[in-house]
Formats: sequence, C-alpha cells, structure tokens
Amino acid sequence: MVTYRLFLEMTKACIKNFLPESYQDKTAVIEPVMKNNGVVLQGLSVRNGETNKVEPVLYLEPFYKEYQDGRSLEDVWRKIAEQYDAAQKEVQNVSISIAYEKIKNGLFVSVCNAEQNAQRLQGIPHDIREDLALIYQSRIHLYDGQTGSMVINNRHLSHWDITKEQLQTDAWNNMKKMMPPVLLTMEEIQGQLEGKYSLEELSQKKSRPIEDAETDAFLYVLTNTEVTCGAVYMFDEELMARIAERLDSSLLILPSSTHEILLLRETEDVDVFDLRLMVEGINKDVVRPEDKLSDEVYRYDRAAHKLNVIKEQDYLQDWQIKIE
Repeated sequence: MVTYRLFLEMTKACIKNFLPESYQDKTAVIEPVMKNNGVVLQGLSVRNGETNKVEPVLYLEPFYKEYQDGRSLEDVWRKIAEQYDAAQKEVQNVSISIAYEKIKNGLFVSVCNAEQNAQRLQGIPHDIREDLALIYQSRIHLYDGQTGSMVINNRHLSHWDITKEQLQTDAWNNMKKMMPPVLLTMEEIQGQLEGKYSLEELSQKKSRPIEDAETDAFLYVLTNTEVTCGAVYMFDEELMARIAERLDSSLLILPSSTHEILLLRETEDVDVFDLRLMVEGINKDVVRPEDKLSDEVYRYDRAAHKLNVIKEQDYLQDWQIKIE
C-alpha cells in the first residue's frame, strides 16, 4: 500500500490519463487548502492558467480512504476523474467576473473563530463579534445535484463594486429565506435521532414560529433548516430577542459547533464554570477540528439586547463564592 504522500504524487502524475481529451493541455495541481480553524486539506484542480475562473477543487483525503479500504488505485483515479469532470461542467460559468445578481440569491452568513482564522480573514470581508468572526459565502451548484459554497473575498467586492455593508445586508436577508432558523429542545433532537417522529411531525417542529417553541425544556438547540452554518443565528439580534422573550429569561449560549449552538435559561442554579468545562470537553472529544467554534460561554442579556462572552474572572469568581 502506498503512503498518502506518494498517493498525492501519483494522482497528480496520472489523473489526466483518466480525464477527457479537453483536459490534456491543462495542468494538474495538488495544493494545500486552508479550511476553518487552520485545518489543511489537499485539493486537486486541473487548470489552464486563466485567473478569472473558479476551478473546482476535489479534496483527496476521502479518496485515499477508499484506497485504504481496498479499492484499486485505477478505480480511485477513475472516480476522481468522473467527479472532477462533472464538477467542472457545473462551475464552468462561475468566475470572478460573474454578475453579482447571479450570486446574490445564494448568499449566506457563517461564523468562525477569529483568532484561529486570523490569516484567512485578511483577504475576505468579515465582522468581528467577541472572539468570533462573521464571513460571507455563496452557494454554488455542483455535480449530481450536490451543492458547494465559495467564500466571498475582497476581489469579489472590488469587481462587483459593492460595499461590505451591502453584502452583509443581502447575505442576512437571503439566508433567512434560504436557511431559516430552527429552535428545538434537546428532547426533540433526541427523538428525531431515535426516529420517534414522522417526516410530517419533524417538518412541523422545524417550521414552527419561535413564539410556539416549547417552554418547559432545560436545553435548546438553535440551528437552521439544513443544520449547516447555523450557529451564526446567535448574532441575529431580532431572533435572539424573540427567543429570550419566549423563554422569559436572559440566555446562556454554548457553541456546540459552527453548525448549531445550545441555549439555556440563565438561573442561579447554573454553574458557568461547569458549562465551560463541558464545552471544552465536547470540542476536544466530539467536534471535528474544522467545525469547532469556541471554548467560551456567552450570555445574551434580555434587557440590554446584547450578547457577550462571559469573562473568565466572572465565572471563576462565582465558582469561588460557591465553594467558600
């Protein structure tokens, strides 16, 4: 069995043998791609030197896993070539010169850890909120009905001649239509996993207004209808105000991942020190590195309509008072 490094070198050298004739004057390139939180994946693209086109990128880690599981190299390369060609046909019109109006209806907002993505944030429009950063993406269609996304960068804004403020407004407005927020209790999430609800019941629970959410639960999950990049809704001020009103309390927020957050009422019985230890443990043992958001615990103040990180000295002071 060849090593992963050798697999990458062989794939770069051989992949054009499995691609159509139209690729033979292009160059196969495999290079590291920095994802969220500094996670680096090896991405394959086949380029012709044009700088104004967005070429599809296939990450090779899952293909190497198929090889490790017993698939022959030739079969793996054939599958890579098929998927790359299909992806190329789908994104061939997606380029830096694409009109803003064509990309606008796919816009959405996502959130990442600001410190761990400091280098990545330098080239893209973003907004810092506490220790997190809001970034803007657009959905694009790929092969076989699948979808991907591209992060909006500063070159896009310059070419489209739009401001970051316009991008921000359009992304939030479109996301609320494309991937509206969902608030479920932890018991409802568990029931969904255990198959206790019909598809119709699940649909009703996910589409119900915030004002109709259950009020007798201890723990809630806030995400969106696709459970993708849903944690950003913690920064929707109007939404958080409605949730706090429904639950009749200020809120404690636990960043489960970039895709969802956990909410609970702020009460005297809740130990924030223990909550932070729980968040750290989940991030370490459960959450994928690229999906990690933060180890912090946040508080949404119902009266002030404001969200903040709970400072370390605050929860340590509370903990010390309890043990004295």
